Amino acid sequence: RAALSSRGPAEDEQIQAVARGLAHPKRIDLLRSLLNSPKSAFALQKEFHLSFRTLDRHVRTLLASGFVRRDNRTLHAVPPAHPLAKALLKLLPD
Repeated sequence: RAALSSRGPAEDEQIQAVARGLAHPKRIDLLRSLLNSPKSAFALQKEFHLSFRTLDRHVRTLLASGFVRRDNRTLHAVPPAHPLAKALLKLLPD
């Protein structure tokens, strides 16, 4: 309890962003795909049969959570910096 109360609002926001990143099954699927290989948004759209708007919403959430980075038009899964993100990534089913 003391450890939680010693954290400030900025840390709370980081935890919320990380948790939000994997809070939807489709984002977990997208991240799994990107862990296998970097892909364009178009490739992900075709792979998962998503509208551009839906994919964009999920990708933006993954970017904000720190699980994904964009390099020009390519999306890459990145090793998470936040300890919670590292723990959640280990729990992802294969």
